Amino acid sequence: MRYLAAILLSVAAGTAAWAQVGKDASGDFRITQTYPVVSTSTISGKEGYQVLATPQGFTVTSHLWVAEGELPVFSQVEETLGPDWSLKRYTFTGVVGGIDQKMEAWVEGDKIHMQMSSGRMNPHRAVDVRPNTVVLDNFVPTHFQVLLNQFASVMAKTPGMNSEEVYLVVPQKLLALNGTLSRSGTDTGILNGKEVEVTKYVLRMPAATAQIWADGKNQVLGVYFDRSDIEYLRAGFDLPQLNLAMKKTLPSEVPVSFPSHGRQLLGTLMLPPESLGKKEKYALVVMVGGFGPVDRDETVGRNKPMRDLAVGLARRGIASLRYDKPTHSIRGRLELAHLTIDEETIDSAVAAVHCALALHQVDATNIFLLGHSEGGEMAPFILQQATEIRGAVLMAVPGRPPDEFVPDQFARQLKMKDTAQTEIDTQVAALKSEFTAVRGAAMPNSVMVLGLPAGYWRSLMARDNIAALHNVSVPLLVLQGDRDAQVSRQDYELVTAAVPANRLETEYFTGLDHIFIPAPEGANGSEMLIGSHVADQVINRIGAWLEKHETNSKDELARRAEEKQ
Repeated sequence: MRYLAAILLSVAAGTAAWAQVGKDASGDFRITQTYPVVSTSTISGKEGYQVLATPQGFTVTSHLWVAEGELPVFSQVEETLGPDWSLKRYTFTGVVGGIDQKMEAWVEGDKIHMQMSSGRMNPHRAVDVRPNTVVLDNFVPTHFQVLLNQFASVMAKTPGMNSEEVYLVVPQKLLALNGTLSRSGTDTGILNGKEVEVTKYVLRMPAATAQIWADGKNQVLGVYFDRSDIEYLRAGFDLPQLNLAMKKTLPSEVPVSFPSHGRQLLGTLMLPPESLGKKEKYALVVMVGGFGPVDRDETVGRNKPMRDLAVGLARRGIASLRYDKPTHSIRGRLELAHLTIDEETIDSAVAAVHCALALHQVDATNIFLLGHSEGGEMAPFILQQATEIRGAVLMAVPGRPPDEFVPDQFARQLKMKDTAQTEIDTQVAALKSEFTAVRGAAMPNSVMVLGLPAGYWRSLMARDNIAALHNVSVPLLVLQGDRDAQVSRQDYELVTAAVPANRLETEYFTGLDHIFIPAPEGANGSEMLIGSHVADQVINRIGAWLEKHETNSKDELARRAEEKQ
């Protein structure tokens, strides 16, 4: 197995969570992540926890230290549970990358309140109390033990029951998700060198599925997430068949580079896993990131949406090429005064398409484009130059020129920082005045506006994507999330109205933000700083659309030959 991240959790002491109430138990957990990335990082840490029975139910206390590269996480978890393991109060306090963070969930009347505090951000959400509520936060194995204990408590009252609906509270993201926990027969594992029979459970959630294995005392021995290839294994426990399956289901990555404007841009070719059957050539998607100096994964906080999309599509048999934008790859060495949208986005995307055409693993007749935010905004201009592209996916695309929608984004950013409204009004008015000078050519190209030269903004304003969309000659899929704080419903409607009806398919997703991860109601963009994944329904929608528009390679080559003649 290719271990790209490993966490060693040293479990100090426990009682009811791992065995029976009143008996101490301890052990070590290993957490491994096999999510394929070119630049790998190692996570290591320790957790000490204790679960105690009280007259009112149970209490859980956990101390966790984790470091991923140079990003240390120190945290403490305290949880109060009822006699049936139901949630009373949960508190996570920690230091993440040097920033104090606090996540809370508590029951008050008929509501479950969640609040996240980080810096000046204090978002809050309340949801209705429901049966079988369990907290499920990142890297806290005890939550899965509480989940099984709660399930056992219900089973004791309902003999013969094999599944139950659960309500998963995720304070880290202010989310509450419906899930189903089911017993799924037995499996054979290795514990301390000996074969053991274990009970297998499956937890199905909207964006992921987790498999859980427990011994005869209901003690959790292992957990595996299929979404991002993360497994938790108790020391001494192993599932050899899982290791073999994981190897075959992992996409592979190949580093690539290609020239654009006299410099080499670095990227990643992701290929489907062996388990789908090896093919000589694959359909491929060229991925174009959004605004700013983004890397090939379009990293935002702890999120990597382009990588999520690449992995998800690979598991459907579709290859992808993603790359670092020029403003990221040569940051500090790029002559910003002369930068234009053509150099930063359009030309580099066209170069990426030409790179893909030359790759021996790629079916040159089935190359698609996927553009997010500004990358999608520039898609019609990329299509004009890269005529080999069969179709394009446009995600969260602005439909208004930058001097209209950027001030709105700027105002939201200031509001997130608790800036006084009078100051917001003053700064936004000043920005609008600068944009007026840019559009009117009164401002020299080298003058900086929001960290970019006026010439860049002028080149972006000159590209009318709405007018260009009227003339697209390939199929388009336009996607938008209803909790996007950057691109509005108005933008979505402008974009979809511009595309010829016979070329257009659309999807407006509920509960997703600008990078298509789940977001709470009233999301302001701050949720994008917290680790999550692009929702499965987005990947499935894109995958189904791509499969629909793939063509037979031989027929397409013959058609192109006829056109040239």
